[in-house]
Amino acid sequence: MNLSPGFHVKNVLNSCHAYEGGMYNIVQGYLRKDKTMKIAKIITLAGLLAMTGVLIYGFTVGNFTAEGSRLLDMPWGIVSLVDLYVGFALFSCWIVFREKALLPSIVWVAMMMVLGFWAGALYTFLALQTSENDWKRFWYGKRSLE
Repeated sequence: MNLSPGFHVKNVLNSCHAYEGGMYNIVQGYLRKDKTMKIAKIITLAGLLAMTGVLIYGFTVGNFTAEGSRLLDMPWGIVSLVDLYVGFALFSCWIVFREKALLPSIVWVAMMMVLGFWAGALYTFLALQTSENDWKRFWYGKRSLE
């Protein structure tokens, strides 16, 4: 494309149209990207709020020691805890990969093991907020800048 006196925006749009569905599809791709990022933020924020409410309820109304020991007496209680901590471990692997630095990784993994997916929802929400609507930056964190 040359910027000679015969250059017209219409020619650029026509060449974009010839390239994989045109400018319309390119613009739609960006709009879709922003929309899905917004939806992800809403879901993680809703998860964070739900976990906050449930944790407050559990700690104020429940008896962690007594109820926890009953949970360990039941086979499906054990299965649920193993399932939960495998999820924590897998999610923590993503955190360690994204963070790249040791101290933040240790803090977030410890929070995952103690606070569960409340910490996971918070981490995900913060990652979405700081990703500047870039999915690669969301998934790869500081490694996306390499």
